[in-house]
Amino acid sequence: MARNTSFISNIVLHENPNGGSSVNSNEGHLSSINDSFIQLMKQPLGAGIGSTGSASLLGKNAEIVENQYLFVAHEAGWLGLALFMFIFVSIMIRLWRLRDDWLALGIFASGVGLAIIGIFLPVWTDDTVSIIWWGLAAIALFPNNKDYN
Repeated sequence: MARNTSFISNIVLHENPNGGSSVNSNEGHLSSINDSFIQLMKQPLGAGIGSTGSASLLGKNAEIVENQYLFVAHEAGWLGLALFMFIFVSIMIRLWRLRDDWLALGIFASGVGLAIIGIFLPVWTDDTVSIIWWGLAAIALFPNNKDYN
């Protein structure tokens, strides 16, 4: 029922008929995902660090991947994606086990949110997000460990 409202059209679907752009951004998102899959099939070991995202704009082939998981796989290959997922899931499991601590529970909840956002954006490429989340996760997981003080 709300599908044809200007709010849904402009904010959610990014389809402003009065915008003047001849290119639909939603088509660009789908094209990005499709191109990333094709690239992964060609280079299963990855194309190297800096081969996508804003770093790639400085090279001859600019690649923008709008999915965190495809972004990691594009740069580090299938093995790199598996390693990233193993580390992230391991941290999330440990945070869940400490859910009685409000800090661990909050970081777990934000990790779930970041994992979902990663489907639509390369969220971990933002330095501030990465430093704060991984840093807080380390604080929550190792609060009083004498080996780290």
